[in-house]
Amino acid sequence: MTTKVPVELSSTPSIVDNGDATAITIDSSELVGVGTTSPVTHLHLESSAATQFRIRTTSSSSEPQMIMIDGAGDYFAMQKVDRGMTFKPQGAEEVRIDADGLKFNGDTAAANALDDYEEGTFSPTITTESGASGQSYDRQYGFYTKIGDFVFLTFDVRITTVGTLSGSYLTLGGHGFTFEATNAGGMGLCGWFGSIGNLTTNQVNFYSNSNDIFLMQGGSSYLTPSGSHLTTNSRLIGGFCGQINR
Repeated sequence: MTTKVPVELSSTPSIVDNGDATAITIDSSELVGVGTTSPVTHLHLESSAATQFRIRTTSSSSEPQMIMIDGAGDYFAMQKVDRGMTFKPQGAEEVRIDADGLKFNGDTAAANALDDYEEGTFSPTITTESGASGQSYDRQYGFYTKIGDFVFLTFDVRITTVGTLSGSYLTLGGHGFTFEATNAGGMGLCGWFGSIGNLTTNQVNFYSNSNDIFLMQGGSSYLTPSGSHLTTNSRLIGGFCGQINR
């Protein structure tokens, strides 16, 4: 079946659809509009459809080059790969996006893909592995950056009412992350624990085990409620890096 498409010859040539609607317009500046009679770029597509633009190739190549942008001696290419796309400035692959995530500089290994990035805030608490109740704070500043399987926390928290501590060990709470299990989890950065008793130094370190980030001193001594390590106006400032369990 052959469909005749009327062409209107005027100062602004156009191709009309079914004789009653303008489908393609070429204006005097050689701007081409598809779905619009007032194109503002060399190729202007306009439609209410959810999919605006589609490129399909019948090439037998499993990874055909789909788009090349060339100008002033430089060029940029986009190439289809299995379930993804590569970006090749000057023909060399620099970025690949596929089912594994984001890859760089021609690397195709799934283990090296960046598949998650997130930044945010949280309200840190000084609690125990079994929780706490009746606490109050006048400082609760927490920030995190999550890159792949690792999360980086920074925090500044000061407690004004210790409340009831239900567990045996002091922990940093409020972050909402689940870390890898014993010894595969996080590592501590130095923190400062002010206005507390029974410590030989104000520096503390951290150790993670699943949901908890334990407060420690000297790498082996846990800080505990029974040791009177948490008192009114105790303040913890520090940072923590740990591998999360996904």
